[in-house]
Amino acid sequence: MSTRTLDKPFTLSNTAANIFGPNRNSNRKFRVSCILAQGGLNLNMKRIHFSNWRRKTTQVAALAVVAGLAAWALSSRSVAQSPTGQVRTAATTIDRAPTWHHDPDPYDAFSGNVAVDPVRNEIVVQSPRKLIVYDRQANTPATAKFSEPKRMIAGPQTKMSDNCGLYVDSANGEIYTLSNDVSDLMTVYAPGAKGDVAPARKLITPQTVYGMAVDEQSQELFMAIGHPPAVIAFNKTASGNDAAKRVLEGTHTKLAYPHGVTVDAKDQLMFVANNGAVADSKDGLAWSRWPTNPGSPDTMFGIPCHNEPGIDCQYGGEWYRKYEGNVYKFVGRETVIPGSGRFDPPSITVYPLKANGDVAPLRVIQGPKSGLNWPMNVAVDSDHGEFYVANAGGSSVTVYRITDTGNAAPIRTIKGTKTGLKNPVGVYVDSKNDELIVSDVRTHAASAFARTADGDIAPKRVIRSAPKGVDAPAMGRVTGIAYDSKRDQILAPN
Repeated sequence: MSTRTLDKPFTLSNTAANIFGPNRNSNRKFRVSCILAQGGLNLNMKRIHFSNWRRKTTQVAALAVVAGLAAWALSSRSVAQSPTGQVRTAATTIDRAPTWHHDPDPYDAFSGNVAVDPVRNEIVVQSPRKLIVYDRQANTPATAKFSEPKRMIAGPQTKMSDNCGLYVDSANGEIYTLSNDVSDLMTVYAPGAKGDVAPARKLITPQTVYGMAVDEQSQELFMAIGHPPAVIAFNKTASGNDAAKRVLEGTHTKLAYPHGVTVDAKDQLMFVANNGAVADSKDGLAWSRWPTNPGSPDTMFGIPCHNEPGIDCQYGGEWYRKYEGNVYKFVGRETVIPGSGRFDPPSITVYPLKANGDVAPLRVIQGPKSGLNWPMNVAVDSDHGEFYVANAGGSSVTVYRITDTGNAAPIRTIKGTKTGLKNPVGVYVDSKNDELIVSDVRTHAASAFARTADGDIAPKRVIRSAPKGVDAPAMGRVTGIAYDSKRDQILAPN
C-alpha cells in the first residue's frame, strides 16, 4: 500500500484556484460571511495539511464524495475563466465572467438584522442580498407557504452582498445596510426604493463589519468590526471614501470578534456583543491605520491595485478594501501576534458613547450565568433601562439591565419550543408598539413578541418567507472543499 505526502500545505485558496482558474475574480483568502458566523462557526483555519494520504477503501469513498461536491460546485456555477476572460463549458463559450454564487436555499433566509419603521408601519428584514419590506402587522397563516412582501430591494445595481447591519431612518424613510463580505460597502436606499436600484449613497467599510447603530442626537453612525476587533464611528451622512471620526480598538477594550452594536443616547452608552474569537495585536493598532487617501505612498496607508479596474489584487492574506474598481491594502497580518488566536467566552462590553482609542469598558457581562451563546445583534430600550441580545447559538433572546455587570443572569429569557426560535440573529425594540421583533436565520421567520415576553412563550405574530417547518440549510456560498484524512471528515468553508 503506497503513501503519498503532498509537497506543500494544501490550502482552501489553492483548492478554489485549481477548480475555478487563476484569473477568477476575488481569488483570495476566504472570509467569514454573515451566514457562516450566524451558524456558530468562526473560520480561523487557513490551511489544511494533507500528510500520509493512504488509499484505503473508506478514504477512496470519501474522495469520491469530494469529487462529487466539486462536480456539483462546477455545475452550479460555471467552469474556469479563460485567460481572455471568457467562460468555457463543454457545450459553448460564454463571453462574460462566471457566476460566482450558489444559494442552496430556495427561500429568503432572514440572515441579518431586523428593524421597524413606525411611521410607515413597516418591518424590514435582511436576506444575504436583499432588503425585504413587510407590513408591520403581517402574520403568515400556518397553512400558507409564505407572506408576500410589500416590496424588495435586490439585484446587481444595489451593490448588496452578505447583508448584516441594518438601520431604518423613520424620519426620512431611508434604509441603511452593511455588507459583511465581498462588496465591503454600506449602502443607503431612498425612501420607497424597490427592485434593482442603485443606492442613494455608498460608504467604503472595512471587511468583516457586522452590526450597525445610529445616534440621531449626534448624527453619528457606528459599525462593529469582527477582525481585527473594533467599533468605528462615522458621520451619519458619510459616503465614498470619507474618514472615520473615531476608532475604538486595542487590548484594553476587551473586544473579541464583535458583532452587534447599539447605542443608548439617553445615558450616553454603547453596548457591543462579542462572540469571543480574538488574536492579540503587536501595537493595538489596526483600523486606526485605515487609509483615507487612496494611493498614499506610505505602505501602511494603502497602495492602489495596478491591475485592470474591477479585478481584485492578491496580497497574500492582508486585509484590504475596494472602491470603484480599485483595491487598497491597509492592515496586514504583521499587526497580529502569531499563535495568539483564541476563543474567549462571549461577552457584552459597555463603553462611553464617545469612546475613542484603546478604552477599557465601563462594564463587562460575561460568564456561565449570563446565558450568552454566540451573541449576534443587540438592541437597547432606554426608556426601561434594558437591552436585548439575540443568541444564535443558544436559540434565545436574553434581556439585561443596562447597569448589569459581571456574571449576571438575564432578567428575562425568551427560549423554548413555543417561541419558534432556533438561530435568532436580529432583534429590535419597537417602543411605539411595545413589541420586540426577532429575526431567525434558521426558520425563515421574523417574530413579534410582547416587549416583556419571558420564558417559553409563543409570539404574537410571525412573518415567514418559507413554509412552516422548512428550515434554512446550514450551508451558504460553499467556495472550496477539502478532506481531513486524520479525522476522516470533509470540510466545506461557507
